[in-house]
Amino acid sequence: MNEMKRSLIEVAGDMSESKDRVRKRLLERHEKKKDFKKNLLAGISVAAIIFVLFLTTNWLMNEQLGNSSDSNEIIIGLFDDTVFETSIKLQRAVGFIEEEEYLKEYAYDDYENYLAIYTYAQSLGYEITEQEINKSFEQTMNQMKVDFNSYFEELIAKSDLTWEEIEEYQYKLAPFDVALEKLKLHYVQVLEI
Repeated sequence: MNEMKRSLIEVAGDMSESKDRVRKRLLERHEKKKDFKKNLLAGISVAAIIFVLFLTTNWLMNEQLGNSSDSNEIIIGLFDDTVFETSIKLQRAVGFIEEEEYLKEYAYDDYENYLAIYTYAQSLGYEITEQEINKSFEQTMNQMKVDFNSYFEELIAKSDLTWEEIEEYQYKLAPFDVALEKLKLHYVQVLEI
C-alpha cells in the first residue's frame, strides 16, 4: 500500500462496514424494483378481471331486461306523478287525514299497492288489454256519475279538481282495477280447486 492510502485509512477508519451497507442498500433497491414489477402485474391482472366481470354482469342484465322489455315499458308507463298528486288532493278533500306528511305517505302507499297488484297480475301471466282498461274506466265513470254524482261533485269542489282531471285519474287507475279483478278471479279459481 502506498502512503496516501494508509493515511486515508488512518483518518477515515476502516471503510469495509460502510462498503457492506452500500451494497446492502443497492441490493434492497434492486429487489424492491422486482417486487414493484410483480405488484404491478398483479394489479393489472386484478383490474382486468374486475373489468371482465363488469362487462359480463352488464351483458347479462341487458339480456334479462331484453327478454321482458315489453312488460317493463308498460310498468314504467304506469308511474305517473299526476296520479300521486290527484290522490293527495282527493284525500285532502275527504278530510280523513289533515297533516300533509301523512297525506303524502298514504297516497304513496296506495299507489305502491296499485303497482304491486298490477305487477303481481302480470307475473301470473295475465295480460291487460286496452279494451279491458276502457271497459273498466267506463264502468267506473258510469258508477261515479249515476250512483255517487252528488258526492263526487262535492268532492271535486273541495279538492280544486275538474271532472276532466278526475276522468284522467280514473283512466290511469283503470289498469290497476283490471289487474285487481283478474287477481280476484284467479283466487276464486284457486280456492275452487
